[in-house]
Amino acid sequence: MYSFIVLGILPGTNFQISFDMWLEFVTSLTIGLFTIFIGRILLHLVQHRDELVFLPASRTPLYASQLHLRA
Repeated sequence: MYSFIVLGILPGTNFQISFDMWLEFVTSLTIGLFTIFIGRILLHLVQHRDELVFLPASRTPLYASQLHLRA
């Protein structure tokens, strides 16, 4: 395990992983997971777009009769 972590040598082989290879692997893994995550979000939004609630503007105009409450 020490030779794998420190030297990058795969156990049972003479294959050595360089630092650049580690960086490429981690980068591609991160991009792949990010793509899957964003894809699932977009798929969910497309499938449920009819259920989305579009709220009206928070500021609606008031008529003069609505400005004062009658007691």
